[in-house]
Amino acid sequence: MEHDEQVMSPNQARLLRALAVEAMGEQAGAAHLEELREQYPRPTREQASAWITELKERKSASGITSPPKGRGGLPSVAAGRYAVSGSDGSTYLYKVDRPEQGRFAGYTFVSWVRESGYESPLRGGRMERVLEQIARDPMGALVAYGHRTGTCGVCGRRLSDPESVEAGIGPVCASKV
Repeated sequence: MEHDEQVMSPNQARLLRALAVEAMGEQAGAAHLEELREQYPRPTREQASAWITELKERKSASGITSPPKGRGGLPSVAAGRYAVSGSDGSTYLYKVDRPEQGRFAGYTFVSWVRESGYESPLRGGRMERVLEQIARDPMGALVAYGHRTGTCGVCGRRLSDPESVEAGIGPVCASKV
């Protein structure tokens, strides 16, 4: 059996799907990829690289900073700290990281933050469930974190102003959210 090394790799295909959604939105991105599939049933690695570059440029030109879905289809949640209720009625604290530069730019990382401050990374289905729960009411979860810990859910600084403590978020971060 002959192996064709020039065919687009699975990693390129995943990256193309993620970038199409990030650059064009869910429906337009899916339509764009379907059009490419019809024109090029077996795209080469070079074609895939060119499409990836084009989508990165389109995303950059559009100014999109928070995609509707994260890589791998994860719900999009902005970087920050969140408090959500568990099925047992307890409140759990989470930290969401979304690096914008470097090797992990564009990826989403979620950690469970314990009362002691120790962070345990989440993976797979558990991470997805937490992101889905936060995505239902991100501002509510962000403010709940501020109320629970006395620190800003965006930047993590201690809230000292009485209005900020009541709001659960600092004034500078509130203007950005």
